[in-house]
Amino acid sequence: MSEYSESERTNANETLVESESTAVENSLLNDIIEESEQQNYNSIDNINIENTENVIERIQISKLGYVMFVVFGLTMLCAWNLWITAVPFFRNRLSGTIFQDNFQNYISIMFMLTNTLSSFITLKIQEKISINRRIIGSLMLLIFCFLATSVLSLISDMNPYLFFIIIMILIVISAISTAVLQNGGFGLAAQLPNIYMQGIMNGQGLAGAVVVVIQIAIVANTQDTGNNTEPEFLKNMYLYFFAVVLITITCLVGYLKVIRKVALRIINNSVNQTEGERALNLNDNEETPLIRHENTPRNESLIISNDQKIKRTMKKTNVQISALFCTSVVTLSLFPSVISGIESINKGKNSNYYNNLFVSFAFLIFTLCDWLGKVMPGHPKLIIRNKRIINIVSFSRILFIFLFMVCNVQFKDNYGNSLDRSLPILVRSDILYFIILVVFSISNGYISSLLLMITPELVDDDEKELSGSIMVFVLTFGLASGSIFSFAIRAMLCKCNPFIS
Repeated sequence: MSEYSESERTNANETLVESESTAVENSLLNDIIEESEQQNYNSIDNINIENTENVIERIQISKLGYVMFVVFGLTMLCAWNLWITAVPFFRNRLSGTIFQDNFQNYISIMFMLTNTLSSFITLKIQEKISINRRIIGSLMLLIFCFLATSVLSLISDMNPYLFFIIIMILIVISAISTAVLQNGGFGLAAQLPNIYMQGIMNGQGLAGAVVVVIQIAIVANTQDTGNNTEPEFLKNMYLYFFAVVLITITCLVGYLKVIRKVALRIINNSVNQTEGERALNLNDNEETPLIRHENTPRNESLIISNDQKIKRTMKKTNVQISALFCTSVVTLSLFPSVISGIESINKGKNSNYYNNLFVSFAFLIFTLCDWLGKVMPGHPKLIIRNKRIINIVSFSRILFIFLFMVCNVQFKDNYGNSLDRSLPILVRSDILYFIILVVFSISNGYISSLLLMITPELVDDDEKELSGSIMVFVLTFGLASGSIFSFAIRAMLCKCNPFIS
């Protein structure tokens, strides 16, 4: 492994002197350059991020970069939130079919199974595909899906079963795109300061809130308007889907113009501009990742296969993996399939809120509290690293399955008649139900965000991108498992066939 030449050291020092950084920052950066030379690092990516953490903290974090990482996270979950929250739209289009009451179960299982399989495949081949191509390609596919859905919402006389098939195809494509986008996005953020990972989680929490607010506005403005409801409703849904198209385009532009430059500057501040540009895959024709670590000698990296690296990384993070899996299973087994079936105890009163907006309001509470939970680990005092506490909090969430099953869950047949329940209704207060929902939502957001933030700290630098990708796969696998389990919960509650209304 060759050392830096004398000319390279001179150029690096000249670059630092000419920079606009303060004298103190330049001194600290020079110390890192000297340390990298002593350890015979052959590229910028060999710099241990832990060694440069103090320097990065002294450098002003890009506010615009953080905002774009928030938009990045928002876009990652736009597809999922779009499908599960467009309840009035799908119920209107699938009216009279066997899917009118349980379409959310099918959406959940189709999206999550595809997303999990795609995450697994991407994890296995991620070394062959650059982060640039993963992110840009997946965003382009998402834009196509949302545009197609916008056009589909304008065709009001389509056969409902044909509509269902087309929607399932679009869900599969969006799930694949989301898996690849999450793999690249979390893999990139895992190699940057924690503030950017927290920005992604913040955006993911906001994703649900944004689409639910739009949904509530649509439902509130199309109630009790007689026979003219359908045309206006479909027009609003076109704008709803097209708004997500604009968000995704904003994310694509933000990644190309802001996020890549933020990553480049962080690496430049670690060593020097020449090596930073070589480490960043700014040329889409290159087959290297956006940020690449090579702490091990090249001959050793050839011996260790990707499967061995995955096993080694998973062994170091097994506690975090099990906690994240349990958290996501519990969440998707209840949301949205069961929670969407919980009605107000006061339903039947002459109130639009109790009769039409109660479920939408519950979705809004979930998304806002989930977002709050995702933001909490951004405060250093709220970060928990004790493995025992993390496991206790995560596995104790299994109690929520029973708590929601004894709420006012009402499933209906094809004719709108309520099905018999297998368990009594013990939660007979809307306020108590919302309290349970708030704790459920905050705990989900907090645990998932915390684990995704602290896990990269447990591995070596050359494993950080891989650890981020592994945690994303565990998250999606848990969500897929939870969506399958939601059918079992539905069957236990109504003693019916959960696959048909």
